[in-house]
Amino acid sequence: MCPDFKEEVCPQLSVPPYVCNGCPNRHRCTLKKRIYSAKSANDSYEKTLHEAREGFNISDAELADIDSFFSPLIKQGQSLYHIIRNNRDTVPCSESTARRLLLSGILEARKIDLPRAVRFKKRKGKRNNMKVDKKCREGRTYNDFLSFSEKHPDMLITEIDSVVGTTGGKVLLTVILRNCNFMLAF
Repeated sequence: MCPDFKEEVCPQLSVPPYVCNGCPNRHRCTLKKRIYSAKSANDSYEKTLHEAREGFNISDAELADIDSFFSPLIKQGQSLYHIIRNNRDTVPCSESTARRLLLSGILEARKIDLPRAVRFKKRKGKRNNMKVDKKCREGRTYNDFLSFSEKHPDMLITEIDSVVGTTGGKVLLTVILRNCNFMLAF
């Protein structure tokens, strides 16, 4: 190959979306192409997720080194934060990695050996609130109801509603007959 050779790069690759997928000259172009493939991108993403969930990427020797460094100090009553701040130049891993190893039970020291661990309750996870699809409310608003009742004045309309108190407590069901202005409550 000639030492003065410089590969020509398509100017389309230097601006978003940085791929040749939508280029009208894609089939005639002789330059090196970059094609986006959704399947390969998804496979790469799933591989990354799989590797991230495999566990700690630490050899047995490194794990033994981390354990021999942290466990004696934790058993002496020192916190992880204190150990890392006082031994910054000799710490074999980050504080978050050490805490993860300690909480997962891989180290000889346990969570109970931490000085303040027993004082704190376990954190509650976030409640998984149900997501409601906004499209199910289309055509079901109060304004839609008013316009419907104006278009059909002779229709008998009954409104049913519930009043819910505390969870596991009492519930009230109301039925309103609009034509005679009468309400029933159960």
